Amino acid sequence: MSLNSIVDQLKKLSADKRIHFVVQSLNGFEVHKPLLNQDSLEICNIFEKDLKFLKDKCILKNDYIVLLTIPEILTSKEMTFQNVELFGLDHKFELLGTCVHKNNIVNLFKIE
Repeated sequence: MSLNSIVDQLKKLSADKRIHFVVQSLNGFEVHKPLLNQDSLEICNIFEKDLKFLKDKCILKNDYIVLLTIPEILTSKEMTFQNVELFGLDHKFELLGTCVHKNNIVNLFKIE
């Protein structure tokens, strides 16, 4: 799957679905935009150009997550999903798409 395919899929979902955008390093730590290199920032800009993502960290059943994994090992105050609340007892993660773009990995998945 290509990056454009994931963006197109998200555009179809964005009208009535909850979508989160998460950036992490290879070792699973949350990464903020000021630490990103040009290639990773380019991917962020592609997603954020036409799509609206939720700002809160509360992830609910049936939410969609775009996970950008950058090709670096960094540390920060918290692991990517360490303090994220997932409501309910049983959760599955349905992987809907994956692509590699300029050594960055982009995954789109749904919480079920």
